Amino acid sequence: MKQHLLRQAMLAVTLLATTASFASTVITPGTSVQNLKQGETYTFADADGYYVNSSFFTKNADGTYTCNVIDGTYTVTADATLKALTVTPVTANGTAATMSEDGTGAVYILGTGIGLPTSSNQPGWTPGKGIAMAPTGDLTYEITGIVGQEFGTTVNFKFFGQNNWGIEFKGSAGADYAITSTKGSLGVGTGSDGHDNGNLFINTGAEWAVGDTVTITLDLSMGVQAGTLTTTVKKSAVVFNPTVNGNSFMNTTYGYVYPAYLTQGEKLTFAGADAFASDSWYMDPDFFEKDGDSYKFLPVDGVYAILADFTLNYFKVMQVDPTTYMPVQYDTINGSGNIWAIGSEGIGKPSYASNGHNWYTGYQNDIPLGHISNTLYRMTLNVGEQLNLKDINFKFFGQPDWSPVEFSKAKAPTLTGTLAPYFKVSSDGNVNLAINVDSLSTEQKAMLSFVKSVVFTLDITKPAAPVLSVEAILTDGTATGVKAINAVKPVKADDAWYTIDGRQCSRKPAQPGLYIHQGRKVVVK
Repeated sequence: MKQHLLRQAMLAVTLLATTASFASTVITPGTSVQNLKQGETYTFADADGYYVNSSFFTKNADGTYTCNVIDGTYTVTADATLKALTVTPVTANGTAATMSEDGTGAVYILGTGIGLPTSSNQPGWTPGKGIAMAPTGDLTYEITGIVGQEFGTTVNFKFFGQNNWGIEFKGSAGADYAITSTKGSLGVGTGSDGHDNGNLFINTGAEWAVGDTVTITLDLSMGVQAGTLTTTVKKSAVVFNPTVNGNSFMNTTYGYVYPAYLTQGEKLTFAGADAFASDSWYMDPDFFEKDGDSYKFLPVDGVYAILADFTLNYFKVMQVDPTTYMPVQYDTINGSGNIWAIGSEGIGKPSYASNGHNWYTGYQNDIPLGHISNTLYRMTLNVGEQLNLKDINFKFFGQPDWSPVEFSKAKAPTLTGTLAPYFKVSSDGNVNLAINVDSLSTEQKAMLSFVKSVVFTLDITKPAAPVLSVEAILTDGTATGVKAINAVKPVKADDAWYTIDGRQCSRKPAQPGLYIHQGRKVVVK
């Protein structure tokens, strides 16, 4: 009898231990400082379903979160648009933490191929937009993500000691802050190996497939001059095999690439990746036209490489050499090859917000034009998506770099087309607005609101005298030549001065400040 009662008592204790719940600390996202403790559980108020990186918190089956970062002060902020939580190490007064000489404090990431909650929100090289790594140990920092979500299939980023320029980790020997050894699939550029000093890249032969989980750890226990980078990859149980017409993309260090001879009008069917069927995948209208469940290929016949960018959900297409598969340079004699647009942050595909160029070079950055006929190259930009009407400044090149072919000076294109009065081409070949959008009247702005897309078509019938046609596609799908567009009279920005908020001045201002003149910002001292 006593043994029976003892067994019942032990069973009751066991049930109590397994069913009892302990209150978790509730965090209300905002600017207030949080004192987090490693291993403790937390919940987030008014943030159901919000993303938080698993290097900072592990989500439990009961909806609570276990803290993974070392004890310290942090801010937890919420982005309602992205439905994501951002955790940042801070000082006791709430200012963002920075790295100390002993390696404690904080590490930030700037660059491309990584973003939270997805890589489409990558920080790029914009100071202040860096990603804070999770300090999981006194001198170790970590970030975890999934390829195709937080990570792209290619990467090009580096570590900084602050969310700005300043302390940066390099791969060259003797640097004050250096990574001296690596383990795993990522390498660190030295500046003399084809990669910028300190920039991370995927080693040749190391495959990152979409769905793989990647953890990057920076260990500074041997000092800031002898950091160790470790990359672990947990392969996805689901084999990722994106295809075109049943043929697999090649998984390379440059991402997923499909090289093939393609003919104009050929039907292409993309499969093997859920992202291909997603509404968020951008199909470039200069290269593809929807045709049932497939897409019609629009450029002229030739050997092309289709790069599937799972960071941006975007196919980038370029003509390539059939032997090397490298981009073909524009031929100034017969007008064949590739033409590229390089310019400001106001243009970008699939959007200027996620991929604004800021004059970066390289085929992964610049915009290839669709070679739609033997003499015509085209670039279509949707207003508010790929084109910011307040920031247009680009030019055409015959390669994704500054030289040798540049459409400038004697070869600068002349303008034509319905929207030509609103643009200008400088002697250096830069394409800009000829008007100041902010200074347009309410009526004029309303007229321009009918413009859905701006189509730039470069005619190289005479390669030495190219012509740039600028046309509009309206919100109702109508092509150019519509009275509503012709009715918009451009402002004579050459003569007028405007305050920064768009008010016209009677003459050139005498008061020091920032003004608009000839469509540009001018400082009057």
